[in-house]
Amino acid sequence: MLEEYISCEWIEYGMACQYDGIYNCCFFSNPDIEINPISKTKNNKYNFKEFFKIKNKIRALQKKGQILESCINCPNLEKKSWDGKNKIKSMIISSYTKCSSNCIYCYTHSDKENFNKKPDIPVLGFIKDCIKKKIIDKNTYIIFGGGEPTESKEFESILDLLQKIDGIKMKIYSSGIKYSNKIENCLKSMNLELVISTDSGDKDLYRQIKGVDAFEQVWLNLKKYSLASTELSKVIVKYIFIKDVNDNIYSIDKFLEKVRESDIKYIKAELDYNSSYMEYMNNKEEMNKIFKLIKHLEESTNKLGLNYLKGGNLYCAEEKYNNLHNNS
Repeated sequence: MLEEYISCEWIEYGMACQYDGIYNCCFFSNPDIEINPISKTKNNKYNFKEFFKIKNKIRALQKKGQILESCINCPNLEKKSWDGKNKIKSMIISSYTKCSSNCIYCYTHSDKENFNKKPDIPVLGFIKDCIKKKIIDKNTYIIFGGGEPTESKEFESILDLLQKIDGIKMKIYSSGIKYSNKIENCLKSMNLELVISTDSGDKDLYRQIKGVDAFEQVWLNLKKYSLASTELSKVIVKYIFIKDVNDNIYSIDKFLEKVRESDIKYIKAELDYNSSYMEYMNNKEEMNKIFKLIKHLEESTNKLGLNYLKGGNLYCAEEKYNNLHNNS
């Protein structure tokens, strides 16, 4: 039975395997909606019933018009009709925090040394159980976040499991620093999106944003991945707009020069969510400025005959931008 209320796809149908627990959403860590990835029932099985019980508890609050504190201002919230079924449409795997990059917008940036030392949370057995219980099937969208997936000990073993599920869709977020033959193989045989954020086409700016000298290596790997892709798979280079860092015409045009050199067909734009998003959205002048730059990137991408894609938070930002101008 459909019921209209404010919620989101993650709370309704999501599961996030994070480095410190398993959650309903990858955007926050709320103790009220966590289950521990290694907690099991008396029969040594993972406690999926408890997970869905907590989902239903959140749904009950949302139906009353109450928004969890951790969800306030989240761009994923929307009012629509939900079916309330206990199914997993999307699962993100981010059970590792180590990464060779040190992106200035990443949640690990302020404590990089400690996050790089954290051991991976073992989730391979959990994924196997999810497949066995049909929590994961061909209709589940699997997303590898991070940390950096290619630096996780279980990454390739998990990919081996998922490759056996005919028709499953996956997305992998990677720094692109370490080339993965396993990813290349998946690009050739699966419905896979590989997303690599370079955020620049300039070596010095790349180092400023990423905290590492890997500019040429990453663009070379992007080209190799792109050549391995098929009609079923995509290699996407992402430009994350960071306030007062790369939000200017010069940086965008340098980025597009590298894209053209690298045989990449897909460009995605997004706003840095951790700091820049609210600064752009809470100031009309800043909002107008960033959308002029986004338009420039989109129009320039189209002129090159490439495919322009919007990142998730850009849809929400556009809605706010359009509402502002429609009401003014």
